[in-house]
Amino acid sequence: MTNPNPDRTRRIFDYIVDYKKLHDGNSPTLCEIGREMGIRSTSLLSFYLDALVEEGLIVRPQFRRSRQIHVVGGSWSLEGV
Repeated sequence: MTNPNPDRTRRIFDYIVDYKKLHDGNSPTLCEIGREMGIRSTSLLSFYLDALVEEGLIVRPQFRRSRQIHVVGGSWSLEGV
């Protein structure tokens, strides 16, 4: 798959990482990503997420539940315990 807009793909990745940092490791929904990026089409969002999977930056479960986006190499831990 050729990614026609690598800059937008990177912005989506950065948004996912920032969201996870602010929300205890939880992932944004497709609607939240779309709203932030100005993308209304869920199929277009899936295209960009698939591009991130191909680049090895994220992993999505087989059934693609909207809040299950795992950042490769990312982790969340409880502070102060």
